[in-house]
Amino acid sequence: MTGDATADLIALNQWVSAFYSATVVQSGLLDPSYQADAGTFDPNNLPDPTDSSIAKAQDTANRAYAKTPLLDFSFTLSDTDNEVNVTFNEELATADYIPVVTPSTYTGTPASGAFILVSHDAATDGLILTFSAAPGLGDTVTYDVILFPRA
Repeated sequence: MTGDATADLIALNQWVSAFYSATVVQSGLLDPSYQADAGTFDPNNLPDPTDSSIAKAQDTANRAYAKTPLLDFSFTLSDTDNEVNVTFNEELATADYIPVVTPSTYTGTPASGAFILVSHDAATDGLILTFSAAPGLGDTVTYDVILFPRA
């Protein structure tokens, strides 16, 4: 933290977004289906790798693929724009995805609301992202976006 309220808010927002992305979206850490109940985990009951099958391997691959990002891209909001309409280069198979949006850089002193995503409208050919506020005249915010399929 620097003591500059605007810079500190931006840094804190970026940290929270990165933490959420790493712990919830990418790792499944907070997903109860990946957690053992207290006192029930026994390392002696792990699957034997020599007792596997093609079906088990395919199931594992399918589960890993389901967590693979569908698409990633960046965009920049400038001045009085608080919404961006992104058109994908290729149409996705489904609009049932979750966008993870992380601010990556900024210029000037953008409004704090420019770092708060308030809604998204997902489609197979694009995505509309709306933020709480525009960056402000002469200011910009660049964001990185990763689209994950809903599990």
